[in-house]
Amino acid sequence: AENARVAGMMDIETYADLRELRKRVADKLGISASELERAAAPMESIYAIADHTRCLAFMLADGVIPSNVKEGYLARLIIRRTLRLMKELGMRESLKDIMNIQVEFLEGHYPEIREHHEHILNIIDLEEHRYAKTVARGRRIVEKTIKYLRKDNKSEMPLEILIKLYDSHGIPPETIKEIAEESGFNVKIPDNFYTLVAEMNEAETEISEEDLHLDYPQTELLFYARPDLEFEASVMGVYEDGVILDRTLFYPEGGGQPSDTGYIEADGCRIRIKHAEKIGNVVLHRTDDEICLKPGETVRGCIDSDRRLQLTRNHTATHLIVAAARRVLGDHIWQAGAQKGVKSSRIDLSHYRRITQGELDEMERLANEYVMRNIPLDVRWMDRDIAEKRYGFILYQGGVVPGSMIRVVEIPGVDVQACAGTHVNRTGDIGLIMINRTERIQDGVERIEFSAGASAIELMQKNRDILRESADVFKVTPSQLPRTSERFFTEWKALRNEVSRLKEEMASLKILEVRDRVEDLNGLRVIIDTVEADMDEMKNMALELTESAEAVVLANFEGQIVGAASDDAVKMGLRINEVISSAAGVLGGGGGGKPHLAQGAGKRKDKIHEALEEARSSLESFGR
Repeated sequence: AENARVAGMMDIETYADLRELRKRVADKLGISASELERAAAPMESIYAIADHTRCLAFMLADGVIPSNVKEGYLARLIIRRTLRLMKELGMRESLKDIMNIQVEFLEGHYPEIREHHEHILNIIDLEEHRYAKTVARGRRIVEKTIKYLRKDNKSEMPLEILIKLYDSHGIPPETIKEIAEESGFNVKIPDNFYTLVAEMNEAETEISEEDLHLDYPQTELLFYARPDLEFEASVMGVYEDGVILDRTLFYPEGGGQPSDTGYIEADGCRIRIKHAEKIGNVVLHRTDDEICLKPGETVRGCIDSDRRLQLTRNHTATHLIVAAARRVLGDHIWQAGAQKGVKSSRIDLSHYRRITQGELDEMERLANEYVMRNIPLDVRWMDRDIAEKRYGFILYQGGVVPGSMIRVVEIPGVDVQACAGTHVNRTGDIGLIMINRTERIQDGVERIEFSAGASAIELMQKNRDILRESADVFKVTPSQLPRTSERFFTEWKALRNEVSRLKEEMASLKILEVRDRVEDLNGLRVIIDTVEADMDEMKNMALELTESAEAVVLANFEGQIVGAASDDAVKMGLRINEVISSAAGVLGGGGGGKPHLAQGAGKRKDKIHEALEEARSSLESFGR
């Protein structure tokens, strides 16, 4: 209590080193700093565990997923720091047990904690197991690092190495110190170690780049109000390879949705629009064609209807998949990125573990259920403050959008987001949704690739064709394919094992045949011969034959040659790799390996006997 009272009177910000602060407190109390640390450290750890678990409860409830990047890194850092403190205190409880006590205490006051109780404990349990694996493999990494440092005549581990071992491999500095001290290597851990690591990972390189500015009036965006595919507009100007119009139906790339394509024309002049982009409030229509339009000219524009429809379907399908993922995986799911396409699209979701096939199937079923409900979309512009008050920050699943007025896309009872993309009028307009595959693109982020509408039907038909063709190979129906494939695979494995067994028996017979052909070359016992065997067989044979001879050289009539030397021969100075390299040169090729085992090959198969004679000459010279 006296320590807390005195320490509370000090401004910790003025002390760069916690040791200095403790010394000041110890002096006030009339004891040594080491005595103070022994008495206060356990209580400090207990308070730190309570504070860390409280912080984690809110972080995980807010959707933060422990990972190796950004806020996820900070969550993992806190979890592992808490686990280390628990170990130092000799606590037998798991972090999941402690976290459960903290969550039960908080959920009475914070509904968001109560709603995510099971999710929080699942993440903590998973991270605790990951940490245990990290510590288990850490000893080997630390010992290897110390070995290299000693080669550089270092007796203390540099801070940057200490941070790297924690940052890259997750090995706590305290664990590193324990392992190092066992071998007499010094490790000094700064009191602000975890602060240094956190600051290093929070730092992001900012690239300042002057924005392109087009000095034209704001382009009127027609695609929000009109579902038309053709429009008339006036040419405002030309910039590089682009045309600027006073109004447009071309959707400019943004929010993960590619731009529309199509053409604009006037008086026999037509140019193909390959890309539209929004620069400030001006839409620039880019083309590879020669621009034959002039400012003030009236043009007719036409967009590619099939492309627009597919992009629109895929964009709305993205909202349905995110909604389905939140239903299946939990409310912690947050969109980490998206890219819509014509044939397929992808959505990146924050999640703490791999998505199972069963979960994917349920997400796909739910998304298609939303489609079949044919729910009308409610799309409107709203004041940002009113929208946030009504819907909360779930609006920004696709990222925070600028402006005081935001476009809200709501699928009643399913999903709501602030979104500037194009959307269908009703979910039924999307058609079939198929989830193609999933992959983990980084720690804590799952990528889902999917198709919608006509592209989903094409994919379904393609998969059906593959299934039918595979079934035809086995002369069975598609429904019999899994069982038939399993049977053939089992039989193939059995035959492969039988072939391996027979090869071993043949090799044994070949060894028996060759073993008696030992000859003496000036006191060196050698076996030099041709055999009917491949490279791997010859290597195994050569190694086994070194029990009968000090040097073995075998070759086949495919222009391959192998050599092996016994341990005693290597100790005497024999380098079989040099012998094989010289022999392979006769074959017009090369060879290499180690002093006790080497191989070589060449295209001059007719020179195999000359190559063996070259090997014989080399070994005979060594015998002398």
